[in-house]
Amino acid sequence: MTMRRRSRRAVTLIEVLIAVTLVSLLSTGILYAMNLGFKALETTNRRFTDNRRALGSLRLLENQFAAMIPAQVPCAGVRMSGGTAPLYFQGTPSSIQFVTAYTFEEAARGYPRIVDYLVLPGDARTGGVRLVMQELPYAGAGSLSPFCAGPGADPMHRASTASLHPPRLGPRAFVLADQLAYCRIFYQRVHPVNRQATWEPTYNGAVFPAAIRIEMAPLRPDPARVQVATVTIPVRVSRNTFEVYADIDDPEQQR
Repeated sequence: MTMRRRSRRAVTLIEVLIAVTLVSLLSTGILYAMNLGFKALETTNRRFTDNRRALGSLRLLENQFAAMIPAQVPCAGVRMSGGTAPLYFQGTPSSIQFVTAYTFEEAARGYPRIVDYLVLPGDARTGGVRLVMQELPYAGAGSLSPFCAGPGADPMHRASTASLHPPRLGPRAFVLADQLAYCRIFYQRVHPVNRQATWEPTYNGAVFPAAIRIEMAPLRPDPARVQVATVTIPVRVSRNTFEVYADIDDPEQQR
């Protein structure tokens, strides 16, 4: 009687195998669910990062154009009315060169920077083009003289300008928008007399353009993400580069 009762209380090998199988299936299901959760979290974080980067790039464009500084570039033999140097600004369909008080790393709290925007070919695997921005230290007019390539002219304002050397890609460039189907830059020029506005693919004027338009579209549209699109940003710089501003501390200029 005692031996039979002990044999009935024992666990058979089949029961052990069934228990191990059930535990394995349960563990597999839990691991599969966790894997799906981690992948969903990674996808969400990637989309959130891309959306935040797209919005941040647009905000950077607006702030840097709004904080443009009418810096003057010393060029040999180039003088405007009043003996002032020409404006440091040059725009082409694939590049913009200017000085701004809003920087990428320090926002409005840092020192002014020389900024270059360039449209470059994209990665060989993904294709398309990309919009790149780079900043250089600005230490006054002397730091701009190496960029002067010679004299120019603004026939609309009948003033001299400076032609600048094309920007070169440096080691600290930042990609604002990647995998673009196209990226073209246009500049709005306003006639000083009749105030008629026209859009031009190149700009080398004695004053800032009234607005800058960057036309771009994604190479592979994705409705689930914030898409880069054409943006038009007005340039609101009130200083007149033709006027010679007097120094209030100079008694000779106060007379």
